[in-house]
Amino acid sequence: MHSLNLVVIAGNATRDPEVRFTTLGTPVAEFGLAINRRWKDRRTNEWHEETTFVEVRMMGSQADFAQAHVRKGTTVHVEGRLQLDQWLERGTGVRRERLRVLGQQLTVLSQPFKDRPSKERKPRDPQTPTETQPALAIAAAL
Repeated sequence: MHSLNLVVIAGNATRDPEVRFTTLGTPVAEFGLAINRRWKDRRTNEWHEETTFVEVRMMGSQADFAQAHVRKGTTVHVEGRLQLDQWLERGTGVRRERLRVLGQQLTVLSQPFKDRPSKERKPRDPQTPTETQPALAIAAAL
């Protein structure tokens, strides 16, 4: 039987990526992701919410991309695979393990609120077409 290890998640970064380098110089970025789920209980008519926190590791050019474009609060889409890390805790020798997503593709869906451009209304230059008038601007240019 074949196995499939594929993860597709989207959520908000819980912290800025922390970047380290392997001994060969490959960048490795790690950050947390909060994935929110909201649903309505049909019996009680109440809304419920749960948040799942996931650790994400990106390597190579995707790590560089994460470092440049992901900040705490950024909404991202990650495709990758699950990876189980296992280790013995120093001093106590207790066995620990952590499941994380080893991301292979990262897409930024939005910027954190503080980095978004201001939506202040500025006076419009009558010579500059608006988003709703591109066809008029093209016709006027002909």
